Amino acid sequence: MNAAKPLAPALLCTLLATACGGSSAAGETSPLEDMAARLHTHVAKVWPHTGRIWPGADYSRNVLLITDGRAAYAVDTAGHREVPLADLTASGIEVPAYERGFDAITWKGRRGIVVRPQMTVKADAEDPTGFDSGDAALRTFGLATHEQFHSYVQQDAKGDPAWASLPALADRAGGVDDRAQHYPTEVEPRSYRTMVYNSLLAAYQDPQRRRDHLAAAAYWQQTWARTYPNEAKSQPLLDTMEGSARYVESMAVAMATVEDPRDREQIRTRLTGTLRPLKSVNKGFEPYAIGATALFTADAMSLDARKRITEEPVTPQQVVLRGVKPVRQTLPADVRRALTANAARADKKIAPDIEPFVAGMRDKKKWVLLVPQSAAKGTLGGTGFYTTDQLPLTIIAKARLSFALDGGGSLSVNGRTVAEVPLEGELYYGTPLDPADPDVSLKGDRLVLKSPELKGEFTVRSETDDGQRVLYARTP
Repeated sequence: MNAAKPLAPALLCTLLATACGGSSAAGETSPLEDMAARLHTHVAKVWPHTGRIWPGADYSRNVLLITDGRAAYAVDTAGHREVPLADLTASGIEVPAYERGFDAITWKGRRGIVVRPQMTVKADAEDPTGFDSGDAALRTFGLATHEQFHSYVQQDAKGDPAWASLPALADRAGGVDDRAQHYPTEVEPRSYRTMVYNSLLAAYQDPQRRRDHLAAAAYWQQTWARTYPNEAKSQPLLDTMEGSARYVESMAVAMATVEDPRDREQIRTRLTGTLRPLKSVNKGFEPYAIGATALFTADAMSLDARKRITEEPVTPQQVVLRGVKPVRQTLPADVRRALTANAARADKKIAPDIEPFVAGMRDKKKWVLLVPQSAAKGTLGGTGFYTTDQLPLTIIAKARLSFALDGGGSLSVNGRTVAEVPLEGELYYGTPLDPADPDVSLKGDRLVLKSPELKGEFTVRSETDDGQRVLYARTP
């Protein structure tokens, strides 16, 4: 999951105070150095040509730092070289605490990104849609390309939106970043969005019947928007922002794997042969897949969707489907069965992360810890975003994030479910605490947490809200 927020995508990072221990025996290379060498091949081949993917996306001088907390390598178009961890610290660059953690950086006057790479990919982890490669280096290359698009193309140097379309889309969404999938899963809206993606993909892969596929996509888009108007208000921002970033990522990965990265026909052949229909429920993935595939199709139709979506508050699919008359469709039986079965499996898998958490947040005997987002270091990660009728907040399952708190205090969250709690114009991350838990200790205003999932020591302000004790972490 590229977990991210509008206009400031992120996975929270923390500094690992470990010495540089990346040396290998003579004549041998470490897995991290091997990764750096493979990444250099991709970077040198593709990043000088990113302007061909998206006008203004110039990565030619960008630098990619990779680190596992023991060693670090700088990768650019010229090569790869080991750099002391102390140099990262001196430059104010923190080592991401978890695999696939990242942060935008400036390194020796050059913009770039630091990533803690996923060193191996499980055999069963390859994305069934074909968007994610089973190759660890390609995944890291794709992640680095994607996230820099958010930081350096969609945002300006001050971190403000660089596209006129994004603030307008955000206003329409009411400031809501609606990635949260309902638990238990509501299959119908996911079915409609699945078929929008599948129809757009068919239009890209099958030009002979493109008109029919676009008419089907228009029908599913219209049906979803009319049936679920709240989703239709909040999703366009994500479809444009994340869909375009995923388009750039997928194009870059395709360019890295073909013989000539400048040959659009080779790239198209790679993409049409790799991407596959969606038959699983995943609200968080939909904006990436739909937006990217609409842009692939726009390219095939010679539509300048890239320019349109930067200037106007429209989604990539709206550009492609403009003027297309919807033709009524029936949900294929195999897709219906697959989505229903997948939803049941997904709910069963996520239930242990969601149900005890919701019960704990509503239990008056439990405390609720609230930590302000403003104290977060880096970016946010987890296994998914959810919401429930009992607790209508955005819930991040198995969250990974770190905080710098008052008086030199800190908090590390590693696999703990949290919720985003908006209060008085500020966003907090909240999680329940059991005062009887031996890993939880409150003495005066000093809270100490000792579990592997929740570890730290910091001062808090205690209040009572509707009979439940709430602990607010103090910030510097």
